Amino acid sequence: MGAPKQLLPWGDSTLLGHAVETASQLPCNKVAVVLGANSEEVKEAIMDDAILVFEHVQWEDGLGTSIAWGIGQLLKMTPEMDGVLILLADQPLVTPSYLKSIIHEFEAGKEQIIATSYNEKKQGVPALFDVIYFNELMALKGDKGAKEILQKHIAQVQLFSAEGQLSDIDTLEDYRTLYTANHQW
Repeated sequence: MGAPKQLLPWGDSTLLGHAVETASQLPCNKVAVVLGANSEEVKEAIMDDAILVFEHVQWEDGLGTSIAWGIGQLLKMTPEMDGVLILLADQPLVTPSYLKSIIHEFEAGKEQIIATSYNEKKQGVPALFDVIYFNELMALKGDKGAKEILQKHIAQVQLFSAEGQLSDIDTLEDYRTLYTANHQW
């Protein structure tokens, strides 16, 4: 992309800044960011001292290892956590109200996974995992994220439709298209 994806402009901020602002509007105890490539440069873009920033040096091992490492770091700081909501900076159309609807459905200790439905065959993040899944999350490896956990526990997965809020930015063209469509004022 020519620059760290998290630092691409979005609104009055960056993709990461927008994601942090969105997460900061949620009724949760902690907001944490797991950084990988270009972490020093990206970290400077987080202006809120209340945000926990974890720099994962083995980020090249994939998204799964970043999730695993981040959960481990959070548990060290907040061992009483009863759930974790995972979201990505490259989904800037996800709104606080959508995430609040996921949190509203969550009941601690009920072995829930509340995930987002992309279509009839695909589920993913944003997703909220009950504490019962933390060991599995911390065992993730590679670049598949938590998809295997969702598939393994499909009977416990409650799906929410984000209704057009799930435009991932995977390429510079994706970014330009989404930015243009959402910044016409």
